[in-house]
Amino acid sequence: MDKHIHDQKLVAVFTQLAGFLGASPDDVPAIVFAMMWNSYHRGGYYYFEGGSQSVSNALAAVIKEHGGEILLDTLVTKIIVNQGQATGVQVKGGREFRSKYVVSNANAPATLFQMVGKELLPPDYVKRVENMKVGLSCFQVYMGVDKDYREFFPGGAHEIFENVTYDQAANFAMFKKGDPDHSPTPFSTTAWWTPRWRPPARTSSSSRPSCPMTGKTAGMKKKVTQSIRS
Repeated sequence: MDKHIHDQKLVAVFTQLAGFLGASPDDVPAIVFAMMWNSYHRGGYYYFEGGSQSVSNALAAVIKEHGGEILLDTLVTKIIVNQGQATGVQVKGGREFRSKYVVSNANAPATLFQMVGKELLPPDYVKRVENMKVGLSCFQVYMGVDKDYREFFPGGAHEIFENVTYDQAANFAMFKKGDPDHSPTPFSTTAWWTPRWRPPARTSSSSRPSCPMTGKTAGMKKKVTQSIRS
């Protein structure tokens, strides 16, 4: 992109969405970013009726309809492996659940090293996983404010990114440092298209600050609060 676009502000517009991929524009493969950017701008941005919780509810309903049970607040501490095959999980307290398949949505190092164990994996595969870099994490803050902020979202826009600089490399460096005072913060709202979810002259909004897994989340929460008040 640097070969064709020399305006830093225009580059920032093109690369702002890299945060959705958990890495800086310099670290994201061009084809991956192009697919995401094209989908977002040409296909559109959608919000589930009832919020993202409606997706979880639908999945939970299917599990229960087929005789499954959902355990909340249950920490899996080990993936049971027999003869090279995952056959179940063990949870905190020692209780075990046997299964034909095991699916983990934890990151690769946590799944393979903490729950499976390096000793059960091929050495070359262990090395590949050890070389992986964990992407940025984020936390979601949902807010209901007693003001209609429609004027700040012109033209039907649903999202605003707050940055301290147009230099996206510098912005993502702040993410990696866990610097809440200088990290970009996105604010979004779907209140204009779902008025029944909010009282008149009110706004429902959310923010998704990003930070490293060991970042200063308390400081990030403070920044979000200060930004909303201002």
